[in-house]
Amino acid sequence: MSHSSDIENRIFLLKGSLSDAGPRQFGQAVSELGRLDKLRAARQIFVKVNLCAGSVMQPETGVNVSAGLCRALIEGLRQVNPGAKILIAESDSVGFGFAHDKFAFLGYDEMVREFEDVELADLTRSPYLKVDDPRGSLQRFMLPEALRESDFVISLSKIKTHNIVTVTGAMKNHFGTLPHQFKNVY
Repeated sequence: MSHSSDIENRIFLLKGSLSDAGPRQFGQAVSELGRLDKLRAARQIFVKVNLCAGSVMQPETGVNVSAGLCRALIEGLRQVNPGAKILIAESDSVGFGFAHDKFAFLGYDEMVREFEDVELADLTRSPYLKVDDPRGSLQRFMLPEALRESDFVISLSKIKTHNIVTVTGAMKNHFGTLPHQFKNVY
């Protein structure tokens, strides 16, 4: 996983549903975001889904990303890069269940069986690495090996309200990549 300071902030507005977007629209979106070449070259794609309350709340509540939306993303990724391994990742949530229970409750277990080289990654029970904090504020922290070994990372998040951070999205969703439950130190 490489980090670059020359990344521009870009937004692509897709009118309609990702499920309704064809391969051309998906490729156009990735191209306009300036990531088409990186996505085509990726050997492993890491998709962090937002399943925070996924063992008790159905996607229709607006809390969790549905297996159907994730399927549509996988299909788009396969159009752009048919050979990459895709990891669908989540970790345990304090008070809302284990990652493996969330995958089962929301139908992710069944959905990934439709694809070759697509796997669920239970980040709480996966191997992790100690990583030096480049800013030095935390000194060292743990990251899943699967995240570090991936060439392309996607946060498939939900925008919703939150009692501490007010609004959640892509950054809050990545708290779920941390392998332990108690993330308040971050």
